[in-house]
Amino acid sequence: MHYNNAFNRDQKKWERDVYSRAGILEKILRRVHAETEARYGIAQANKQLRESIDALRVHDIDAASDMDKLEKIAQWKVRLCQFADEKKIKRIGAAYGIEFPKKTTEEGVKLRAIDKTWWIRNLRKICLRRCEKVLRDIGLVHRFRGCYVSDFTLRRMIERDRKNRDILESLEAVNELGETYTLAELNELSVSNPEIRRGELMVRMRGFQEWAQNEGGWCNLFITITTPSRFHAYTYDGQKNEKYSGFTPSHGQQYLSDIWADMRAEFARNGVECFGFRIAEPHHDGTPHWHLSLFVKNNWQKASLVQTMRAHAMRVDWYELDTERKREARFKAVEIELGKAAGYIAKYVAKNIDGYEVGKDHENSEDSLKTCARVKAWASVWGIRQFQQIGGAGVTVWRKTRRIATESKQKELGLPVETGFDDILVACDTADWSGYTEAMGGATIPRKYRPAWLCYAEKEKAGKYREPVKIVAGVSCIWKSFINCVFHTWEIVSNMVVRAVVWPRSCVNNCTKKNRGAGARQGENYSFEWGFI
Repeated sequence: MHYNNAFNRDQKKWERDVYSRAGILEKILRRVHAETEARYGIAQANKQLRESIDALRVHDIDAASDMDKLEKIAQWKVRLCQFADEKKIKRIGAAYGIEFPKKTTEEGVKLRAIDKTWWIRNLRKICLRRCEKVLRDIGLVHRFRGCYVSDFTLRRMIERDRKNRDILESLEAVNELGETYTLAELNELSVSNPEIRRGELMVRMRGFQEWAQNEGGWCNLFITITTPSRFHAYTYDGQKNEKYSGFTPSHGQQYLSDIWADMRAEFARNGVECFGFRIAEPHHDGTPHWHLSLFVKNNWQKASLVQTMRAHAMRVDWYELDTERKREARFKAVEIELGKAAGYIAKYVAKNIDGYEVGKDHENSEDSLKTCARVKAWASVWGIRQFQQIGGAGVTVWRKTRRIATESKQKELGLPVETGFDDILVACDTADWSGYTEAMGGATIPRKYRPAWLCYAEKEKAGKYREPVKIVAGVSCIWKSFINCVFHTWEIVSNMVVRAVVWPRSCVNNCTKKNRGAGARQGENYSFEWGFI
């Protein structure tokens, strides 16, 4: 009995010391510790808790720190970098995994390092990823607990989106004509709007399908590539994967990108031409996998493409692929009827954007809106690019040309009707991606041989860190030197009016003598309040 009492005292003291570093994750870690203790015993629970707390340490800060503490840390980093040179600043950033832009200047590095907002933004991203990794490792990210991301991270991302929306509502864009729009209104008109984004992706996919049908001799392959077992934290039945090596979803995405780069290099050496789309989406435990809808010549190139991709997808940890089911899980290629390629990929596009007519998710039985919120949070936290076009003409030329493709704009700019570029204008104006692809020379020619390309210009005013800022000024083509696509100059202003409520300088009410001094004792009248209307 004496031993048990001593053990309990030591255990409670140890838990107090450990949980003092848990920060905003304290409640979650306490709950998981109790569940692990009931299932595996106190020793295993303590070991898991100690590993989680140690993993939350990022160099000299705790990833579970609240916002107030992160602001103090950022202010301290600003003072530390104030008199440091470029090399020392980069070493300080590297200690936290922060990388500076490749083309930044020495002055740009210095100005970033003494910017408190820049530090807060980077530290928040690093801490959020580290917290999500810890929660994933202790079993809070799988189909029975929290699909794709933890519930904790999902709530934080939803709150962040709400704050971002409020900021967009509070800012206005004003042009030289006096036209005013809130940034939230402009955001709804861009591809940031999920409905517009999904529509544009489907237009491009359908256009590739129509172009391949018109050309003839092409077929469509739907290919799925998955990471090896060591990237997966939990199995499909919710059990911890013994082969898991601690990799994050970002590492899994990088692995898939690396093997895809090797595949493309071999395609180029073998003369294999393909185009289409790539979609990255999560497994139930957050590990990414790729779906590729590729159009390839229906001859020896199809066989060469499948053989090359299968070889590269299975070259790592090949010994674990001892059954056909495991081999298909790592790499699977299915030929789709050419006229149904766009329809087949539509559900994968919708699931990762807005859940349009998707229905319930088979992994967590949630409706499409909840599933999309989780997928969006997953991609945002881990910095994963969900959609990528493979081959074909550039989409930015398409978007910029659509701004000048209307007849009124052509007359306003005095554009001559010239053979070649007129076809591009008409295709963009009618949202005909197939016609646009044909007018741009086809889906497989190199970019340097395209008849139209983007033209960039530098802003007169340097950026926040005194670096030149390049913007897309227009479209250049082989028939016309330059076509402007920027019609207005915009200025961002705040629509929030600050109202200062200033109380009397004296705490004494000279009109009512019986209350004189009461406010001074209670501290009621000494305040300075800021409000927004």
